[in-house]
Amino acid sequence: MIKALFFDLDGTLLNSEKKIPRSAREALRACRQKGIRVFLASARSPRLSETLGWTAEEFSLFDGGIYSNGGYVEAAGKKEYAFIDAGTVKKCVEAVCGYPNVHLSLHTPGHGYAFNFPFNEELKAGWGITEENLRPLNDDTMEQTAKMLVFWGNLVGERALMPEALCRKMEEICRERARLYITDQGAAMQLTSLQAGKKTAVDYVREQLFLKADEIIFFGDDLNDLEVIRAYPVTVAMGNGAEEVKQAAKYVTAANDEDGIAQAIRMLGLIEN
Repeated sequence: MIKALFFDLDGTLLNSEKKIPRSAREALRACRQKGIRVFLASARSPRLSETLGWTAEEFSLFDGGIYSNGGYVEAAGKKEYAFIDAGTVKKCVEAVCGYPNVHLSLHTPGHGYAFNFPFNEELKAGWGITEENLRPLNDDTMEQTAKMLVFWGNLVGERALMPEALCRKMEEICRERARLYITDQGAAMQLTSLQAGKKTAVDYVREQLFLKADEIIFFGDDLNDLEVIRAYPVTVAMGNGAEEVKQAAKYVTAANDEDGIAQAIRMLGLIEN
C-alpha cells in the first residue's frame, strides 16, 4: 500500500511555465485526503515563495520537503542540513573562477546565497533575492554550503554546455569528497555533500515515517533523480525526462506539460479516474 509520494519540481511537478498544473494540484489534494503523505524533492532552495511565487495554497499541498538535492530536509517536524566539505568547496570555486563566463552560487542556511560575480538589482529581482540573502564568498560561507550550483551567465535562459575541461576538473575534485551532478542536459552542475543526495534524503524521510521502500513512489525527470529511481521499486519518470531516467524507472508517464503527474497517479490507482 502506497503511503507517501515524493516529487521532483522542475521538469516533473512543474510545467514549462514553472507552475503546478491544476490537474496535479487536484490529484495531490485527493491523495492527501486519502491519508497519503506528499513531499517535494528538489534541487531548489526552500525559498519557493520568492523563486516560484508560491503562496500558502502551494505549500499546503505538501507535508514537507527535500531541498538543495538533499542538502536541506524539512520533514517529520525536523530540519536538517548536510554541508559540503569546505576544502572541496574552495577547490571547486577556484576551478570555476578560471572560466570567466561560468558562474556559481553557494546555498547556505538562512536562505543565504554567495556568488562569484557582481549581483545587481536586476539580478536580485530575477532570483528573488534581497540584500539580506547575500553572503560573502569567503571561508566562513564555504564551511556552511549545502549546495553549489555552477551555470553559464546569469542562469536564466542560458543553455550552453559546461566546458568539458571544467567538468573533468570538477569530477576529479569531487571524487570521494562530494556528490557532483551534471544536470539540465549538460548546461549546469550541482554539488552536495556526500552525506546528502536525493536518495539519502528520501531514505531519511521514509525512515522517520517508519515506511517500507515499497510504500513510497518517487517521480522525477533529470539525472539527479536517477539514484533514487534506481534504488526504489516504484518510480515514475516523466515523458520529457532524460532517457537514462526513463529507462531506469518502473513507469513512464506523459510529459510535465501534458498532465503527466495526474495521469500517473490515476494509472497507479491512488485516486479514482
